[in-house]
Amino acid sequence: MSGFVKTLPLIIQDVKNFGVFQSGAYLVYQLFKKVGLYHLLTPTKPAFSSTTKVEISPFIFPDKTALKKVSDQDSIKTVAERILKGEFLAFGMTWSPLEFVGTDASLHWSKSKLIDSVDDIKKIWEPARFDWSLWLSKAYHLTGDVRYYQGFKKYVQDFMERNPVNSGLNWQSGQEIAIRLINLSISFSLFFKIIDSDLQFKEQLVFYLQEHAKRISPTLIYAYAQNNNHLVSEAVGLITASVFFKNHNSINRLKKTGVFWLNYCLQHQFDDQGMYLQHSTNYHRMVLDLLMWVRFLENQTGQIFIYQQNLKTINKASEWLYFNSDSLSGEMVNYGHNDGAYLFQFASSNYRDARPILQAICGGYHFSPFFESGLYDEKSYWLDFINTKRVSKPDKCPDFRLSHTKSWAVLRANHFTSRPGQADQNHVDLWFSGENVVCDAGTYSYNLPEPWHNSLVKTKIHNTVTVDGLDQMDQHGTFRWRNWSSGLIEHEFNKNTIVGKHDGYKRFGIIHSRQLTNNGENVWLVNDTITNKNSIIIPHNISIQWLIKDCEYQIVTQNHLIFSYNNFQLDLEIQCDQVPIDFGIIRAGICIYGDFQSDPNLGWYSPSYLVKQPALSIIGKIRVQKNLINLRTILHFINC
Repeated sequence: MSGFVKTLPLIIQDVKNFGVFQSGAYLVYQLFKKVGLYHLLTPTKPAFSSTTKVEISPFIFPDKTALKKVSDQDSIKTVAERILKGEFLAFGMTWSPLEFVGTDASLHWSKSKLIDSVDDIKKIWEPARFDWSLWLSKAYHLTGDVRYYQGFKKYVQDFMERNPVNSGLNWQSGQEIAIRLINLSISFSLFFKIIDSDLQFKEQLVFYLQEHAKRISPTLIYAYAQNNNHLVSEAVGLITASVFFKNHNSINRLKKTGVFWLNYCLQHQFDDQGMYLQHSTNYHRMVLDLLMWVRFLENQTGQIFIYQQNLKTINKASEWLYFNSDSLSGEMVNYGHNDGAYLFQFASSNYRDARPILQAICGGYHFSPFFESGLYDEKSYWLDFINTKRVSKPDKCPDFRLSHTKSWAVLRANHFTSRPGQADQNHVDLWFSGENVVCDAGTYSYNLPEPWHNSLVKTKIHNTVTVDGLDQMDQHGTFRWRNWSSGLIEHEFNKNTIVGKHDGYKRFGIIHSRQLTNNGENVWLVNDTITNKNSIIIPHNISIQWLIKDCEYQIVTQNHLIFSYNNFQLDLEIQCDQVPIDFGIIRAGICIYGDFQSDPNLGWYSPSYLVKQPALSIIGKIRVQKNLINLRTILHFINC
């Protein structure tokens, strides 16, 4: 009883944050799982069972003659050859063994757990998504080389043998099942010329994909409870199945369910500026990719899956990603959770390049493109999205971004109406000449043991101010925050200044206000004001961090450094007129300057999941007992 009394306030707060329906849906899902209902709704079956034959309608892709002119054939064949040798590009960046291990297939998915030798479930799920299969099927489509089909068949049969229907961890997540269904149906279509004559394997794979389609709906209640990209993925998976299977007895139900939930997401999961509710550039890109695929299905079938009134949301969402990407490199801001999701690998460009999806979404939905034609149009060509409109940039820059000729910055301050991703209010990212010099650390891992159990979500990791070493919100579990902070952004004085404010330290009576100003072509000023509104002022430890891309550096004075890159330098100085600043540098978790304790999470940059690179955490600390404190950071880029 005492445990229930202790958790009751937390339950009440969750219901307040997520609503009665979402909270109730999560409880129903857990109840069904506990009493074994899902075991009855999704029974285990052998992987190679065969029932009534279902006809399929393969997707039609452009002819190889046309694609050869616009595809990076060398890259496609190089990646495909490595896959044949047993490697795949995990999380868009890391070559890893292509193995389907780590799950106990003797257990129903509702009872399955990680085996001791696996420390992160995403290591199991990543190869099982079959994103990599597109490289094999693309290579076959362009060359006709049967080795690519033989490799695909070998991997698929190995997976089916290790993962019988509804058994093991690879059948646990409706989202993972939907993504696998989509990827395998695409590869099936690109291999159709040869797979259609391989009758036994064709029959096996069609049956297996049918079971994927059946598995999604029973746990949609969980996706609804999460109210995030899970729901979008599963809705698109159902729509895909309704198009791929010709005479499936549930086609209408699959389509109606998928269409309903996809349009629900478009109406409820984006804010007025077009930002996706998970506060993450990578999840934002993932959802745009799924919407791009739905447009392809609409073009294939002549059916309408997305309501007309929701097209404006897609347009705004594309503009939001454009403004959170660098126009020279195409690279996205590393904002929020980054789990390495990289769907629909039709483009041969960098994993962090947003241009392929931006060009494809504009081409598919007939929006004006953001960029002139380039290699990043490869994805658009594979999907037969031909955009005849002229390039047009959005008229108005959003309130979170300031831009100049060579440099630009974003300032983050959110009023949360959905679950926060990271405690990053008033974080600033700064770019120069196509490089993310002052950056966001990213994610690295959700599930590894400490010190890497989703540890980069903390306030001290971000380019902002931290009070007493505490986060701006209270973290509970891997993904949940309580006592959400509230922030806002406003333009002040002129178009070259924006101000962010948040109340993440209201428990101390403290408000943090940050003024970001572009003071000339290459000079940026950040003025932080920490206001204590309590009548009794107690001492607080205030720290500020700037995470700088790794490079050689020179210490001019204790709080003044120069960072040297290939074609430019960054001159950075932190100032406080009221009290002296203790100054330190941490690189790759080790304090290399100053009298600071080493911290395993500081001094790292993670561009994708399970990838981390050394960076420089520049930290200034002060101890104050005042009702008003001002910190100033000057960042000056110098061309070499």
